[in-house]
Amino acid sequence: FCKGGNPTDPEECSFFADSNVTAAKIAIAASSLVQARSYIDTGIQLLQEDHWQTQYSLSLDLFEMSASVSCMLGDIDKMPNVLDEILSNAKSFDDSLKASSFVVKLLASSSKFNEARSNCLAILANLGESFPEDVSPPVVLDQLSLTTRATLRNITRNQIKMLPPMTNR
Repeated sequence: FCKGGNPTDPEECSFFADSNVTAAKIAIAASSLVQARSYIDTGIQLLQEDHWQTQYSLSLDLFEMSASVSCMLGDIDKMPNVLDEILSNAKSFDDSLKASSFVVKLLASSSKFNEARSNCLAILANLGESFPEDVSPPVVLDQLSLTTRATLRNITRNQIKMLPPMTNR
């Protein structure tokens, strides 16, 4: 009954898949990631064959949670397939944003820093922010220096001395 992608009642399987989302969220909140993985995998198995067309929100939830739990468990072998599935079926940029951020994390954790940076810049460009493609440390330091000087321009040493001591929070 509703096992291995052979649902006997699609509505019932959809209900159970949704219940697995709820159970996975509870397991994640309790830091029981292995149990969450089990709920997520079961939920995905319960989806219909054409789930991206008929159960879009449920599919997106399950696959995003799968990527998140894979990341938390360090299961970088599973992440690319899950992320490709999301990015191939996302209906909007907003729906692909979480998966895109996981792609960047996966690339960075695999020491593919240039590719991760390129992906970040592409995401930011889609959000309407543009940055130069080639940024070197001296350029960054120069810009930070200019910004810091402009910020501190009207502040005297006495004003700085009167500030309360910094504390750790």
